[in-house]
Amino acid sequence: MGGSGAVKSTFVNVLMGKTNNTDGIVAVNNSPGNLRRHKKVIGYVPQDDVVLPELNVYENIVHAARCRLPRGWRDADIKAHTNVGKPIISGGQRKRVSIGMELAAAPMAIFLDEPTSGLDATSASSMMKTLKAIARLGISVIVIIHQPRSEIFDLFDTLILLGNGQTIYEGPQVDVKQYFENVGFHFPEYSNHGDIITGNGREYKQSGDISKEALIDYWSGHRRKMGATNTDRHTITTLGNTVMRKAMENRGALRIKQVWLCLCRAMLQQYRAMSAYWAEMGLATLAGFLV
Repeated sequence: MGGSGAVKSTFVNVLMGKTNNTDGIVAVNNSPGNLRRHKKVIGYVPQDDVVLPELNVYENIVHAARCRLPRGWRDADIKAHTNVGKPIISGGQRKRVSIGMELAAAPMAIFLDEPTSGLDATSASSMMKTLKAIARLGISVIVIIHQPRSEIFDLFDTLILLGNGQTIYEGPQVDVKQYFENVGFHFPEYSNHGDIITGNGREYKQSGDISKEALIDYWSGHRRKMGATNTDRHTITTLGNTVMRKAMENRGALRIKQVWLCLCRAMLQQYRAMSAYWAEMGLATLAGFLV
């Protein structure tokens, strides 16, 4: 979480290996690695929807499932796994379809860039509650968000607050109020903690320096005082790496099958957009005459 220019999306793009020319180490289960090598078990929902308009909801989700679910799944199992109600959707529901396409692949973790963007308050709250329920099933849900409403903010388990591309806070969401009160923030009764810590806290009575630079320095000192990490982490990491390797072995359809599925999808798109097809044919013919 963070205000505009906090480098939230860039931070996740670096983690996902989508940004080049970066320094540092990205660790998976506390072991140096690259999330791009784990893309079979990790979902990513960009800020812009990736739903193909020529296909309905069912066809979009089933295609994603056929390409990415374990190879041992039968077609009947895949269709049962991706049961969809309405084939026609409104603009606000496209975001939910994009999320559904990633969840259809049964990921171990899913990253979402501004999932509430373009949604009304009720839809945004409903979506975040659904993601919370998914997290309870054991799937790691990582959400990039700007300034959530208080009821959405309270759904978070862990918060990373960024400012100027650096960490201002990282830890349990329930500890946010106590931590920032120690810094000098004041939280009025029934206030939205997310609004206050992302910038609006300056409107309330506070003590000390609460500029971004000061908050970054304060967190650095606080983190040094936290001491070493838990000694049991190595055992947990080893177990996690073993489970992930086994999950990745048979994930996704064979490459030749993926090519065939994408070819069938492209042909279906062309069939349902005949006007665009004939326009392309006409332009190709005209270009041939001009040459």
